[in-house]
Amino acid sequence: MTLIVTGGTKGIGLAIADHMAAPGRRQTLVYHSDEAAAAAARAQLEAKGAVVTLVRADIGLRDEIERIMGEVEVEPGHPTCLVHSAAMIYPTSVLAADPETFTQAMQVNGLSLFHLVQAGLPLFGAGSSIVLVSSAGARTNSANYAALGVGKAMAESLMRYLAPELAPKGIRISAVAPG
Repeated sequence: MTLIVTGGTKGIGLAIADHMAAPGRRQTLVYHSDEAAAAAARAQLEAKGAVVTLVRADIGLRDEIERIMGEVEVEPGHPTCLVHSAAMIYPTSVLAADPETFTQAMQVNGLSLFHLVQAGLPLFGAGSSIVLVSSAGARTNSANYAALGVGKAMAESLMRYLAPELAPKGIRISAVAPG
């Protein structure tokens, strides 16, 4: 199996990558900017025998997502698993939000799932899985949580539309909302 984890060098993404680490298992960890955390994550997973590739990218940009998928080394004949755990935290209410920053948060927290699935489709064969790490904030209102909550709600809605399109290809898509 090949594992791709966006937001894979910290927090929930790293915990998932750590749980899935096994000798010889290929893992591509996508991170935004923290080089020290990326290096520590790589060392942690390689100590378990995983073969780790780090990709620094902005998950909110389509061309960056295409570059990420171009760098993934898939094990022929084995399913690929994409865990989309990246998130842009921008604490704000809707009315107080800076329009450009809010739009960027929507790209990262919501629309990036669409781009990841489209760009990654050639890597996903029968038995592959796509897991969206969402948030309870996608379904409930919390103060200063609009940018993450609305974005994750968008991603969950996209997931529901993608499910019947991916199922005939033998590809599962689901979401988990920890917390």
